[in-house]
Amino acid sequence: MPGEEVATFLSNRRTNDALKQNRLYEMLACDPDYVDAYGLQVVAGRNFSEDYGDDVDKLVINETAVRNLGFTSNDEAIGELVNVECTDAPMQIIGVVKDYHQQALSKNYTPIMLIHKDKIAWLPTTLYLYRNDFRRSS
Repeated sequence: MPGEEVATFLSNRRTNDALKQNRLYEMLACDPDYVDAYGLQVVAGRNFSEDYGDDVDKLVINETAVRNLGFTSNDEAIGELVNVECTDAPMQIIGVVKDYHQQALSKNYTPIMLIHKDKIAWLPTTLYLYRNDFRRSS
């Protein structure tokens, strides 16, 4: 949830990074509704979607992660591969969201990677419940 420190960080790098330099990225496990539910703005590529088939091996990253991975633009990151700690194969970047404060407003933006909730089972998943989703039980 934005404004809350989730503090699950993994050591990741671009697959084609000649220096093989890993950096820490805040990892948020989410479903296709996360970006819309929290009002995040997709600035390049797309969000997770069931319309495209299996997005389990895909990533949506923020603008700070784009820069940390060494890309010169958000568009350049789309389609590129990232080695993510604890996964067996590189994951493809499908989207970039505008930087937002995942932690306190007094902190700088952190590099964030949104990962599909079904990819790494032990990553905590953020839930967003709409008030209308609750029903009274009799």
